[in-house]
Amino acid sequence: MSVQELFVDGERLTGSSARSKNLSAIMSIANTVKSSYGPNGLDKMIISKIGDVSITNDGATILSSLQSTDSAGRILIDLAVQQDEEVGDGTTSVVLLAAALIEYGIGLIEDGVHPTIVVSGYKTAFKHSVGFIRNTLEKKMKHVGYADLLKICESTISSKVIRCSSGLFSKLMVDSVQAVKRVELDKSISYPIEEINILKKQGKSMDESMFIAGYAINCVPSSNLMPTRVNRARIVCLDMDLQQMKMGLSVKITAETPDDLEKIREKEITNSHDKIRKLLKHGVNVIFTTKGISDGCTKLLIEAGALGIRRCKKEDLERIAATTGTKVYSSFEDVTGEEFVPVIGTADSVHIEILGEERCTVISTSKGAGASIILRGANEQILDEMERSVHDGLCTLKRTLESKSVVVGGGAFETALGVYISNFGLSFGTNEQVVIQKFGDALLRIPKTLLVNAALDTNEVYAKLLSEHDKCNWDMGLDLEKGAVVDNFKKGVIEPLDTKLKALRAATEAAISILRIDEVIVLAEDEPPKK
Repeated sequence: MSVQELFVDGERLTGSSARSKNLSAIMSIANTVKSSYGPNGLDKMIISKIGDVSITNDGATILSSLQSTDSAGRILIDLAVQQDEEVGDGTTSVVLLAAALIEYGIGLIEDGVHPTIVVSGYKTAFKHSVGFIRNTLEKKMKHVGYADLLKICESTISSKVIRCSSGLFSKLMVDSVQAVKRVELDKSISYPIEEINILKKQGKSMDESMFIAGYAINCVPSSNLMPTRVNRARIVCLDMDLQQMKMGLSVKITAETPDDLEKIREKEITNSHDKIRKLLKHGVNVIFTTKGISDGCTKLLIEAGALGIRRCKKEDLERIAATTGTKVYSSFEDVTGEEFVPVIGTADSVHIEILGEERCTVISTSKGAGASIILRGANEQILDEMERSVHDGLCTLKRTLESKSVVVGGGAFETALGVYISNFGLSFGTNEQVVIQKFGDALLRIPKTLLVNAALDTNEVYAKLLSEHDKCNWDMGLDLEKGAVVDNFKKGVIEPLDTKLKALRAATEAAISILRIDEVIVLAEDEPPKK
């Protein structure tokens, strides 16, 4: 039996056909996000199956919404999602670079270069790229000042919807990241940005977004008669209902007299009251719960001068509990049969913040309860895109502060690396020479895309950029507003090295995995058994 006969019920592509199929899928994915790259990139409108509309130019958001049935296309989509999860930025550039490497690599294979030579050349080019980055392009910053962080943030959000208010949002993000600064036991410094809560409030303009020192949640007290501020707060978080207890439908109660029935009804009402009294007895003055709070419980809290916050999200309570030192309780029953004694969390204060016509609750503590950014916008779509933009900026700041290594942005990094690798390839006397040069050409695809999306004269500005880098002026990059080549380091256009390095490594690995494929076998779906 021949090999071909084994796949009569499926599809089998070999050699050039398999590579053409993969290249077609890769380029269709890359072309989807190509026009959205850079400060002048265009937005995409994504409409879900149920009609939800999302307008964004975030590469990871666009690609994760695509339902690609091609395996090669899925690799690129997963690449962007992984870059977003690990770094938070560079999702579009990693896809464009991987697509360029694959396109040039397949072109070389079709011209007769063996795939093993292409893979080996890419590995060599990547190895020397890392060495050139570490020795020449990397700029170590012993002390990252406030002004430096603002510049990094402005570079990151230059292609986002909030770029028109980049000064305001850069300050909000820098203040938030510095508010969650944490010194570990080994004296290392970390910035857990997950402790920064982002609240979205519809209405007003994005210029009225604000930073709040403390962890803010989108919940309010169960009554306006409760205090608006509790100092020296003693906190308990509950994942239970503090309303009147109701028996289940399957519960049967046998009452011999009307008095017995009345006692049962009274117990249903007072059960939640007993829980509140028990907490107040232990000195609790702030209660957060994921469920509701009855009028009777609210009355007890008001009389005690305590604060009861209802309808909180479970994840918010878990963060509050971890920060203040309490736990999230789902029951008052102790498995040991002993009396319930809650672990009480502490905070400097819990107060209600008034935002125009709306309110939110803020927990402030000297131990670092995180920070909050309140986003204001006209509609849900804008707020969602603002949230994605702020997330990218926070991730960039975290990477910069923890690594303290930056590179010049605005196309300078990719151009410098592309020119160096192209020249480096000329020193090779083997057939890897042309492969290494193609690696450099793929890197130069990035500044070309920036120029095309900015509607500038690609040939003229690109030629000036290459001319500067041929003179080893590695800091020269693109000023897309003026259509000129400038020193972007002096201008303050810098980005964290970690973002660029991870994107380069991920794109190279993805390209190599695709170029090693010489056969695609698509098996037919199993037929359902006949009844």
